[in-house]
Amino acid sequence: MLEPDSAYKYIAKDYRETLMFCLFAALGICIPILGVLLITGLTIRVISNSINNADEIPKVFSNFGEDVLNGLKYLAFIVILMIPFVAIFAGSFGSIIAAGMSGDAASIASMMLSLGSLWIFVIILMAAYALVVPALVANYAKEKKFSAFFEINKAFNLVFSNFAAYIKYVMISMLYSIVISAVTGIISFTIIGPILLGFLSILIYGKNMGEWYKEVSGKSA
Repeated sequence: MLEPDSAYKYIAKDYRETLMFCLFAALGICIPILGVLLITGLTIRVISNSINNADEIPKVFSNFGEDVLNGLKYLAFIVILMIPFVAIFAGSFGSIIAAGMSGDAASIASMMLSLGSLWIFVIILMAAYALVVPALVANYAKEKKFSAFFEINKAFNLVFSNFAAYIKYVMISMLYSIVISAVTGIISFTIIGPILLGFLSILIYGKNMGEWYKEVSGKSA
């Protein structure tokens, strides 16, 4: 069950392994192109481990190919999610240019109303993404199938059937973010400290998301 100290206990269980993870992750992200995919895949591996009750800190390069592949699948998922936004932005830009070139006040007013409706839709879509994307990512971390990224009904059910647990997850995540931001500001002069804290966030984020998903998926089963 997700508790405020779940992630702390996880990273504090073996400080040496935690430090080694952060150091090697810092090296890993320096790999051209593949580095970002590796770090993304590591995040998914931490989530998966948390769901499956495997609490060891992962070795950064022990599953390099699998982590990079998972990172690539996540990137493809994000690209697909962005398609509606790209279409809306392109359509909005085209409408503004067309209305401006026409110089007709009625056309411009009509265009502004249409854009207002579009941007309301964008806000609603962003809110929906914010609610279900964590569940979809955790669902993929559990299933390891690309189609798991798109089990929308399951994600909405996990969130809204267990909304109190979701709010708890969000609040705990915010608490850790505040603490990490504060510590980062304090040790910013060390340069390397904030970098390592960034990779520590992977462990915290993954552990909390995995614990939340495990808890709510068990209730909804």
